[in-house]
Amino acid sequence: MNLWVRSQDRECLLKIDIVMLEEIEENKEYWIYAGHEKYEPYRVFGVYHKKERALEVLDEIQDLLQNAYVGNVNRIVYQMPKK
Repeated sequence: MNLWVRSQDRECLLKIDIVMLEEIEENKEYWIYAGHEKYEPYRVFGVYHKKERALEVLDEIQDLLQNAYVGNVNRIVYQMPKK
């Protein structure tokens, strides 16, 4: 299965296999990074002001992957939502 994610600013569409959340304390923001294990550095795909919202976005990606019917789906595209 291929997961493609489009960045929040809509400027990047990338096949990814890694998604992670990082708290940026000085900005009081939560950044979602995405990337591919073979290619670094990872890119910030979304910035959120509340941890709960960032976790909701990660939950949406997880649900999308869990509910995909692998027999019919060979690629999934997820659009990062606005703040």
